Amino acid sequence: MNEGKNIQISRSRGLLSWFWQGSFLLQSSPFLFFPYICCVVNYYFIIYFQQVLLSLLLTALDRLKNKSALFLNDLQFIFA
Repeated sequence: MNEGKNIQISRSRGLLSWFWQGSFLLQSSPFLFFPYICCVVNYYFIIYFQQVLLSLLLTALDRLKNKSALFLNDLQFIFA
């Protein structure tokens, strides 16, 4: 009878320690993983930002090329 009581007490202590560790990890996880999350988010933001800047630059160069081509066509039409 006493052995069953000891097993039940040890189980309840095990569950309490498990819940306590789980709650401790949940409470401290933002502090533990915040630098890693920021690093990953920053990495993907930099990649996305570079892609956006590159696409804007290519679009601007394409528009300049088209405008210069139209401008040269106009000049050829004027002086022809």
